[in-house]
Formats: sequence, structure tokens, C-alpha cells
Amino acid sequence: MTKYPDPIITATAIIFDLHEPIYGSVFAIYEKWLKIAKEKKLTMVVKTPFGVSTYLTTQDWIRGAKLIKKYHNFEEPMKMYSRSVLPDIKKRTERKKIEKKIEMSSNSVMEGLARLKKNEPQMFAEIRAKLGLR
Repeated sequence: MTKYPDPIITATAIIFDLHEPIYGSVFAIYEKWLKIAKEKKLTMVVKTPFGVSTYLTTQDWIRGAKLIKKYHNFEEPMKMYSRSVLPDIKKRTERKKIEKKIEMSSNSVMEGLARLKKNEPQMFAEIRAKLGLR
């Protein structure tokens, strides 16, 4: 397993599966992958041992990142953008919890209305009349 494997590119997203941080929770992505994501307007999904974070554009990743240049036996250095992913993972998990609660509450309301319609047709008809529904 390499430290920076090639990402998976789909029609709508580019998925990075990063295993080893540079230090702490700091991971880096090569500039060439960011250019591909920007050209194709792909959402970035970064999977790490700490969790998953998503970025709608490459600018979201670059905005908080630090440029790292790696010098090898090439004339041009390899450029990477590194950033800590932990704050973004925490934001995503909080957002997912809220979305799940909203989804569960909307499902329970619809289920409750279905039960009400089945068990209390007269009461349901009154509610619909008050709301102006047919």
C-alpha cells in the first residue's frame, strides 16, 4: 500500500483513499489530481482512518491547505497541498446527524398521517378541510 495511491474518478466525484497522514491528521493531495478534479468539476471525497470528509470544489481543499514541494530527480518539484482533515470530518458528521434527524422526523410524520387516515377517516377529513386540502 502506497502512502498516496491514485484516486478513483467517477462521473461526479473523485475519491481519495488516504491511509497514512504526514503527521497528526494532516494529509496531502498532489496538484495534478486537484487539476483533474477542477477541470471536470468533480466533488472531492477524502477517506482517511479518522473518517470521511467531502469538498464541493478543489478551492475548498486549497483554501485551508499549505503548499508542499517535493524535490526528486526531476527538474520541476512535485507540488502537494496538505491540510488537517479532522475539522472537516467533524463538520460532516454533525451535518449527517442533522440530516438523519430531519429525514426520520419527516418519515414519522408521513407514517403518522397514513395511520391517521386509515384509523380515523372522519378526523382526517376535518384536518384536510381546515387546511383547505381536497
